[in-house]
Amino acid sequence: MHAQGIDVNLAQVVEELTKRDERDSNRSVAPMRPAQDAVVIDTTDRSIDEVLDHILKIVNDRLNRSH
Repeated sequence: MHAQGIDVNLAQVVEELTKRDERDSNRSVAPMRPAQDAVVIDTTDRSIDEVLDHILKIVNDRLNRSH
């Protein structure tokens, strides 16, 4: 956003995203929720390569179970 000439404050952006997520997940009509069969992957403290490895393991495990 800085490249577009928009002044941003990280703390403010995080706060706005948190509020938006709270509103979206608690609205009465069509609340945002993961699908029942969704795999939720916490990427906190993981590198891109670690996340990719984790995803590939999940996919391979599911493929192997279906054969």
